[in-house]
Amino acid sequence: MGCDVSGVALRLARSRFPALEFVQCSEELPFDDDSFDVVWAGEVIEHVQDGLGLMAEIHRVLRRRGRLLVSTPDHGALRRLHLGLSRRAFERNFDPRSDHVRFFTAATLRAVLTVSAFAEV
Repeated sequence: MGCDVSGVALRLARSRFPALEFVQCSEELPFDDDSFDVVWAGEVIEHVQDGLGLMAEIHRVLRRRGRLLVSTPDHGALRRLHLGLSRRAFERNFDPRSDHVRFFTAATLRAVLTVSAFAEV
């Protein structure tokens, strides 16, 4: 089972994996409580306005002792330093018209997951 907000992404997924079911969704997941043993949120959290709300939804649909695999782009220490020192690089990277609304470090992602009651982060 997969879900995405993008109709284009869903069409591609359905063409590549016709035996699987894919549904269009928003930050409110259209699944019952305790539906999944594993949730993979790959390159998602940086695109949503309410990351804590998304994590609450994922927590809701995960079964007890379920696993979450979450990934997000990492701007390493040198990249963050460059962005902090170069106004042009900062503005180019943090364009308000971009589809990335949040940026995470390992520590800030860990904090979001911990606050969202995920164990063993």
